[in-house]
Amino acid sequence: MLTAKNIFRFVNICVMAAVMAGCGSGGTVPPSNPSIKSFTAVPSIASAGQDTSLIMDFSGGTGRLDNGVVTRITFGNMTTFKASATTLFTLSVTNKVGQKVAQSVLVTLSPIQGKFSSSVGRTVEPRDNYTATLLPNNTVLLAGGGDGIPGHYRNSAELYNPATDTFARTAGFMAYSTALHAATLLKNGKVLITGGWDGRQAHNDAQLYDPATGTFDFTRDLTNPLRPVTHMNRVRSSHTSTLLNDGTVLITGGYDGAVPIPSAELFHPDTGLFELLPAMATARSGHTATLMNTGKVFIVGGSSSSTVCEIYDPATKTFRTLGARMTYLRSFHTATLLSADPNDTYAKVLVAGGSTGPAAEVFDPGTETFTLTDPMTTVRTYHTATLLPDTRVLLTGGSDDSAEFYDPTTRTFAGTLRSMKESRGSHQAVLLHNVPNLYNLPDIVLVVGGTGFINRADLFR
Repeated sequence: MLTAKNIFRFVNICVMAAVMAGCGSGGTVPPSNPSIKSFTAVPSIASAGQDTSLIMDFSGGTGRLDNGVVTRITFGNMTTFKASATTLFTLSVTNKVGQKVAQSVLVTLSPIQGKFSSSVGRTVEPRDNYTATLLPNNTVLLAGGGDGIPGHYRNSAELYNPATDTFARTAGFMAYSTALHAATLLKNGKVLITGGWDGRQAHNDAQLYDPATGTFDFTRDLTNPLRPVTHMNRVRSSHTSTLLNDGTVLITGGYDGAVPIPSAELFHPDTGLFELLPAMATARSGHTATLMNTGKVFIVGGSSSSTVCEIYDPATKTFRTLGARMTYLRSFHTATLLSADPNDTYAKVLVAGGSTGPAAEVFDPGTETFTLTDPMTTVRTYHTATLLPDTRVLLTGGSDDSAEFYDPTTRTFAGTLRSMKESRGSHQAVLLHNVPNLYNLPDIVLVVGGTGFINRADLFR
């Protein structure tokens, strides 16, 4: 029964319990320890004026953000600003009794402006599904391709000269009209052009462009005094052609006019001959083949039914299927080695686009595993991806006139400060070197061509 006496006794017990709980601590509850779970900058590399976010997850105190100039209390868990200088940001969290923890992140300002300019001259002819090859003299060879008219393909070629900012037709013509071929700069300075589609059939022809004469000729048997023409062992289009460290060229897969094929072969520049190799594990067309810093080749995508990937080993001339698989099926995607340092043995590869969504993933050759990144800003297929000197990757077109950066530190994507002047797909992007006389930048990217009647070029700088 609840009586006045019982109520008094209950209250007295509660008061005593509270007093006892406060004994030895001045009668106060100790404050929580300050903690920083994460503190990141996205992106961590930025062009001037690019939005950058500092994302914070902390507890147990009040947060302050110090960039060396201004200290301010942070409200919420994110603050966004426009990058203007390379800055070290420090987050400190302090509780009521003065306990403090701190963590720092660096936002690096890139000299790359992150913008496109159409001040560059126009191509002699519009081109899509063609090849663009940077030559040793820093000019760019644009060869073959379509012009937007179904079934109409070119046997012409032209050169872009960054010193004069102009395009000019080469003295010679390709031996046949083609698109969806492959082009590889050889160690002797010539360009090997293989296969392709002429609107009716795929080719097994191969030809060489000689920058010294500006002319094309079929590959020939250099061991035979009569110099007969040599051909690939299979007809191919939408295949790959990769220069190996020993100077030979690995040619894989392709579309033979009916189906994708698993066939592979080597071209030997010293003899002009093609050597048939054991087949890949999977038939591929529209795939990628990336030379790793180990000298091996990472081959991925191009199959409509399989996410199987494989590695070609030049030492054994064989293909090895990886245990890990890509997360998504991909064709006409990009695969970009994320390091320009040849000593970076375990440089990762960004595999982006070529699927129904904006997904991208990174392949780690050390563990031979795939890890999803944050998604791209848009879906991209038949796009380009170029490793920039600041370690970011520039992805352009494939669906519209947009472009974006991939930040390898945070594995995130962010749009460039300015879009291209044209919507592009099946175009090319080439990193130019040593042209500060024009743009006061050591490296810029030429973006040119694409589906439709496009002959205006963009320069990214």
